[in-house]
Amino acid sequence: HVRIIHGIEEGNSVPSLSSYKQALEAAKNVGFEVLENEDLSPSTLSEYHLPWYYTLQGGFSLSGFRMTRIGRWLTHKFVYGLECLHIVAPGSTEVASILNNTADALSDSHWFPNLEISMERVMMSEKETLEIGLIGLGDMGLMYAKRIVKAGWKRVNVCDLPVHYDRLKEQLKDSGLNVLRDGYAVSRRSDFIIYSVEAENIDKVVAMYGPSTKLGAIVAGQTSVKEPEIRAFEKYLPEDIHIVSCHSLHGPTVDSRGQPLVMINYRASPEKFGVSTRVLSCLESQIVELTYEEHDRITADTQAVTHVAFLSMGTAWKTQKQFPWETPQYTGGIENVKVHMAMRIYSNKWHVYAGLAIMNPKARSQVKQYAQSVSDLFKLMIQEKEEEFTNRVKMAGEYVFGKFTDSPREPILLSDSLLDEFSLSSVPKSQRKPNSHLSLLAMVDCWYRSGIRPYEHMVCQTPLFRLWTGIAEYLFRNTEMLDEAIQSALYSKDIRADDMEFYSASKGWAECIEIGNMVTYQKRFEDTAKFFEP
Repeated sequence: HVRIIHGIEEGNSVPSLSSYKQALEAAKNVGFEVLENEDLSPSTLSEYHLPWYYTLQGGFSLSGFRMTRIGRWLTHKFVYGLECLHIVAPGSTEVASILNNTADALSDSHWFPNLEISMERVMMSEKETLEIGLIGLGDMGLMYAKRIVKAGWKRVNVCDLPVHYDRLKEQLKDSGLNVLRDGYAVSRRSDFIIYSVEAENIDKVVAMYGPSTKLGAIVAGQTSVKEPEIRAFEKYLPEDIHIVSCHSLHGPTVDSRGQPLVMINYRASPEKFGVSTRVLSCLESQIVELTYEEHDRITADTQAVTHVAFLSMGTAWKTQKQFPWETPQYTGGIENVKVHMAMRIYSNKWHVYAGLAIMNPKARSQVKQYAQSVSDLFKLMIQEKEEEFTNRVKMAGEYVFGKFTDSPREPILLSDSLLDEFSLSSVPKSQRKPNSHLSLLAMVDCWYRSGIRPYEHMVCQTPLFRLWTGIAEYLFRNTEMLDEAIQSALYSKDIRADDMEFYSASKGWAECIEIGNMVTYQKRFEDTAKFFEP
């Protein structure tokens, strides 16, 4: 038993229409830009859900009359007259006829689809029409470009320095990327532009290409330090441009799935920010929304000072002319992490770390404190002030990690035996010598002196920071290992030379960063990297 009104079945799993405001909001949420709109529903009911057959019930109304055969005929003639008078756009009558015929077909078949905007169809349309541009095709820029194309975005424009144009054109000819000659070509045609250049060059590059940005486009930066990037965007981009920023907290060779991706909505509408997140969802990363100030503070607290610790290790090993995997005191689980991570840093490009340390004003104080912690602890070691040294180390550990007996939290790091399987060392574990772990003791002391609890930054963790925090936690959780490190630091004279070189290296890196000289940083980095080359 069904009720048929005007040949249409009433109320058999037929959805209600949403109000005008709800429909308008839904269209905006999925990326449409609504230029003109008008509510044609009865004004008294526009805030409520209306059944699609509302106007077929009750008494006479103009809306109901429009749906009768004579009402539809009169409406059609009225539209035709308006078109003849050039009051409405050409083709309006034809469009009205198509809609009427479609409604008749739906009525005759007694079928009515669910009226909702399909996000999948919107995305498909967006992927075919939105032009995405990347300025800078270094390791990260190229990784971004390839992932975006792989996700189905059809129009991806890329460029690097003009001198690389011919090589990139040939290299990427079958990649689906549209290689353009320079940033002018990318900027003037792309709807979403990502600057993927070194932090020290962002001002110069945006000054060159920013003024030619397409009207109403979204501009993002992928630098590791946001203050100079945002400053450049404010200075050189037109006011109608939407500004977003992003930073993948991992390197180009690390799988981006599940890694943190910082997104910063500095000056963008919700719709444009939504476009940005949809494009970058291809990375399958964990999106973390921050301000640019929060980003720079967290990266200073985590990445910059962590990098300096590993850079200092490498420089100390080079100065000693020793490969750590051949040295007895660098055998064991957490030593494997130190060696692997230091070698990983020195296998990358120097500017990845230089920009983050030198361009970020918040990083310098952290790096300076780390070098000071190394210095203070080393002075206590050579004076063999056991009580003062022990109290300082354990007080810092309790502040950073808490009392482990009261904490139910699971440790970050894997077991020592499992880490041993990845050892580079040819020295048997039975021949391992004690290590002072000065680099780790100083890091925990630095966190304590700076008021940093690293677990509060785990939402923005990098793989390197998580491992570094993990081995520090591992050392401080193991009372026997920590006591052994303290005793070795104070009384093992055969490792004192290594600790002295580490102290000197940390001072050198801190001074280099404080001066802010990129050339000096590059030379120190590349000299050490060359020592470890195969």
